[in-house]
Amino acid sequence: MSGLGKNVVVIGANRGVGLALVKAFQKENYRVWGTVRPQTMNDESVQDLRATGAGVMPCDFTDETSIIAAAKTLGDEVDHLDVLVNSGGVNTKPRQWNGGETSELLVEKFKIMAVGPLLATMHFLPLLQKSELGKVLNISSDLASITNTDGGRLSYRMAKVSLNQQTASLAADFRADGVNVALVAVHPGRVPTRMSGGNGSDDLTQSADGMVKIVNELDIQSSGRFLKYTGAEMAW
Repeated sequence: MSGLGKNVVVIGANRGVGLALVKAFQKENYRVWGTVRPQTMNDESVQDLRATGAGVMPCDFTDETSIIAAAKTLGDEVDHLDVLVNSGGVNTKPRQWNGGETSELLVEKFKIMAVGPLLATMHFLPLLQKSELGKVLNISSDLASITNTDGGRLSYRMAKVSLNQQTASLAADFRADGVNVALVAVHPGRVPTRMSGGNGSDDLTQSADGMVKIVNELDIQSSGRFLKYTGAEMAW
């Protein structure tokens, strides 16, 4: 199988897309670690993650010290990391531009969906570089696409656009500097999760399986793309 002997960390893994990705990577024989926020380590949902047999580590995208600690914990267990998944997220509310957007909300969403993933990529980078080809999967959204002109959900859109730019820019920088790490931003589709209120027209398992397939096929030449879980190109 594709992941035999390979290690993957999924940040934000106790429910939804993150948990589905843990299971999808395990089907491909990857050795998986999932992270949860320290304050939710005793949450009932964490038992679902533990039940998969994956390793469990605390990590909070809004706290750099916890990201550093997670990278160190993994480094004490393994000598390399093959895949890092930045899956932690937050809901899309408020829907309306005048429905409660605040500076605090904007900063929170940027910390969780843009700053946190960048810090995680940087702090796990030494382990990723010890892989034959390290890979970073950033969970994005179609709401990040500039061609999506529906309006609304400003703070969510702005943070995800930043994540996409981060993906493209780091891919170019790594390629130019000979860093053997490839990145991809992927829209998981509209899947039914707690964050979506249980609504969604795409199957969660199929979405996760599709994203793992994208990771398996990712290389330096194709690094920096924005894709749907089906492999289709997304408009920036």
